[in-house]
Amino acid sequence: CPGTKLFNNLIGKYALDYEVYDKTVIEKVIFEIRNQNPPGRFLDRSDTRVLDEAEIERKVSRALLSKRNVLISQEEPYDSPAEMAKKENSPSGIARKSNRERKIKSVPKIAPTENLPDTPSSLARKYSLPIIENKFFVEDSAWRGWNKTVACDTSEKLLPPPPLPTLPDAASCTWTVDIKNRVIRGKFKPNIHHLTSNEEKFMTEMMERDDITIITEGHCKKLDANRWNLECINAKAGDRYHHQFRHFQRTERVKRSYGTDSCITHYEYQEVDKDLAMTVGSYIDYLKQRQKILELEKNEQDQHREFVYTNDKGIEYFLDVLDDIIYMLDYDIKKHLSHLYDDFRENFSFPQVLPGGSLCAMHAVNETARPDMGPNLYITPPGSFTRFHQDGSGTVDSGHLCLSGYNEVVMFRRLPQGHDIDAINARGEKVYEMPHADGLGSHIAGWPTKDQIEKCRDKNYTVATFVLGPNELVHIGKGRFHAFRKLGPDTLPIDDCHFDLRNKIHADLKKKKINTEQLHNVSLAWDWSYLGVTPDGINREMTWTLENALRNRFRDQPRQSLAIPKLSLLTTAETALSQLSGRESESLLGMVTATSNNGREELNRNILKGLLPTLKVVADFEQDAYQHARTTEEPRPNSWENSTIFPLDPFGNSDYLCKICFQELANTYMHCTGCELI
Repeated sequence: CPGTKLFNNLIGKYALDYEVYDKTVIEKVIFEIRNQNPPGRFLDRSDTRVLDEAEIERKVSRALLSKRNVLISQEEPYDSPAEMAKKENSPSGIARKSNRERKIKSVPKIAPTENLPDTPSSLARKYSLPIIENKFFVEDSAWRGWNKTVACDTSEKLLPPPPLPTLPDAASCTWTVDIKNRVIRGKFKPNIHHLTSNEEKFMTEMMERDDITIITEGHCKKLDANRWNLECINAKAGDRYHHQFRHFQRTERVKRSYGTDSCITHYEYQEVDKDLAMTVGSYIDYLKQRQKILELEKNEQDQHREFVYTNDKGIEYFLDVLDDIIYMLDYDIKKHLSHLYDDFRENFSFPQVLPGGSLCAMHAVNETARPDMGPNLYITPPGSFTRFHQDGSGTVDSGHLCLSGYNEVVMFRRLPQGHDIDAINARGEKVYEMPHADGLGSHIAGWPTKDQIEKCRDKNYTVATFVLGPNELVHIGKGRFHAFRKLGPDTLPIDDCHFDLRNKIHADLKKKKINTEQLHNVSLAWDWSYLGVTPDGINREMTWTLENALRNRFRDQPRQSLAIPKLSLLTTAETALSQLSGRESESLLGMVTATSNNGREELNRNILKGLLPTLKVVADFEQDAYQHARTTEEPRPNSWENSTIFPLDPFGNSDYLCKICFQELANTYMHCTGCELI
């Protein structure tokens, strides 16, 4: 296309003259496009809509900045100023000048927080501790593959992950490892509910490793069965409408068994667009009716399969209780089922990994300023699934506690951009979409096959396939693509990556005379932000969060990140430093018996070491933003007003995020200039 060719030529022509959002250069490109013969237009990616002026400026700005960073990254080797001076004073010396110095106008260095996410490598360099080259794939050097403007050869393997660790002594847990999937499991011994200090140290250090998946069993042995049942939930919240039910249609298929001439009958499940709305009581009635029908003989089931419910608009809908699988998502037990939340908090033996827990990066942020991250309740019959996704758009960890039923899981390690698309998009799915977004139904390509998993392993993508069973908790690290499928009663095709695991569970349940189709899959899940415990681990966790928060703001469809990395960074550093400063002071506890925690001092020092690189970048940005802020004649809000009578609360969670560009305003309350212009 001549217009596209001209656009690319103009971008290359002006890229090295471009400074961040330099309107002079942007206007030159737009002017030349519009004054070609015939005049050019700026269309969206589908070539169906003409962009408005703001969209055109953003498109040109992004293209210029991307090209500019490519040209700088490809500059020829050049001498340092001292070497240049030495060679220029020598009769035979010829100093090599960089691309920057070949231009009359030098190319300014872009502040890392202004760098578009298409080219974040300089930001990662600033955020990271000194890079140590080795023979393993580590995130300290992962940014080398993040630059989407540089061709990413996904045919090349990543470096392999580091070796698996030695398992700790089995003091409170029995530890096992699945070497192929790199899954470490810990099962609490009878009458033991807490990890020893050595086991907790091992577990928290392994949680820093995105090439390892940690699963523990037995954290909730004391939950009250009199509270955790459908009747109790119905009595408490049965008349309340919930708007996040997903609908899956079950279809019976006959498929030739892989590598044989025989055929098998199995079910396929297709997600239907649009959330359903019904009362919690109606959903419980649906589950009960379904269970009763499954107890009947097959020839008696058809006359009882119809279920009727009324949505929040008063409209009646009909469902087939066997072929229509309804999945209740994200039911907030803190708001609606407080008796379950209280029971969970009292009896969960690892509260450090809950939102705001001692291992969470938000633990130093006051509770009213934290975003709501659960825990939420999930209930569904077998067969529903969740597409590949990253929690919180890649910025938060999550905990998934299975209370009943079985979850078939596929999980990748954190992957550089390009490789993540190669791993996920090869199956026909959209990358970086919400797991239950509308419009994705036609993009589901079925569950991964054994061959697809092995190809990913051949490229060192470190993919884990496992089943999460009752009373098991899995830690899902931030940025790890993962998908869940609820184990069903049917036999899978032999090429399905969970074929062997499902057959084994079916055999075990058959011995116990348990009907898989009657199992309700019940889980609790919550998001949180793992801080890490070692300096390198803390640095990696914070770097990844800040990188993805930045990247989310500049996607084709910008989105808000769930994490609050800047505020978490500042408050955690402040708290760690205050605890070190106060260790020699007189206690305020008086006659109260005080305890000393010497291990906390070491952790505080590790926190400060790990946060220092990112803290420098964020502090520099905040300082620069404050110094260059435009002042207005209008009175500015005083963030230290009495928050009980003043609408602005400096410790709230609603006033420190730009509603248009999703910039986190962690330390300074100012308007985003770009959004103010809009």
